[in-house]
Amino acid sequence: MVEHAGSIIIPTGFTPNGNDLNETFKPILTGVSEKNYVFKIFNHWGEKLYETNDISESWDGIFKGKPVQQGVYLWLIEGVFLSGETFDRHGNITLLR
Repeated sequence: MVEHAGSIIIPTGFTPNGNDLNETFKPILTGVSEKNYVFKIFNHWGEKLYETNDISESWDGIFKGKPVQQGVYLWLIEGVFLSGETFDRHGNITLLR
């Protein structure tokens, strides 16, 4: 196994409700290349709600200009550590309003 000097931490929930605390969702990444990065959010029917290739962007719980309902959403991130090792992670996030 290749050693890498990077990490991926994924929050388990966020609250985009206008209180300025925990308003958006994004992976906390260290040692990850900005090239070949993708971050996606899906609803439980598999509809893609959000996608970015910008490592600094986060999801604010908005889809087509409207807030999504409180619930559990699926996320997927793919990318490359600075060491050259690729990664592909997925899981779920709870959105609370």
